[in-house]
Amino acid sequence: MDIERRKLLKQQAKTQAAEEAAAMAQREADRDEALWKLIRDHLARATPEQRHMYVASSNYDDNERGIRFLADLPDLEQGTAVMLFWLKGADALARLTPTEMASYQEDEWELIKLIEQRVVNGFYRTGTIRFDPANCPLYPGEYASLGPLVHPIAPQMYAITEGDTYVNVEVIREKYDEGLPEDVAAAVWAQWNE
Repeated sequence: MDIERRKLLKQQAKTQAAEEAAAMAQREADRDEALWKLIRDHLARATPEQRHMYVASSNYDDNERGIRFLADLPDLEQGTAVMLFWLKGADALARLTPTEMASYQEDEWELIKLIEQRVVNGFYRTGTIRFDPANCPLYPGEYASLGPLVHPIAPQMYAITEGDTYVNVEVIREKYDEGLPEDVAAAVWAQWNE
């Protein structure tokens, strides 16, 4: 086989590999969008309790779109928003100076401050979900060993949010998978496995 033929075959193999990689990336992007549509549709029609469970039990490494979607909903329960504030790491990040924050923490901090501002301004709905920040898995003061608060936290974020319903996350967690009810989780897993 001559040199020109080898070059041609090598180039064809590279082109084919690049096309296959692009096709695979497109399939993954399409799958991710289909998954997001399932989750977004669920969150849009979810009950206050289901939204609370999503915030309490979902995987914080891979749910940013869902969390941001909920944070932007004026009909999200304030108790759920306050829980989200603490679960996103408000106590730890409020103890860091801007120069101590990693770039990914800066994005988290922006969302935390937005939620706080919205709670203070009455953006979220109240009356359904009762929530006590002292009972949150990431509770106020948990990171006191990092030092004092560098950024003050509004008093409303420490207050018990009154509501008619207390969601006992530990009791009903078994009916959820990554914060999603079993039927929605099954649809997500089916889409994932296609």
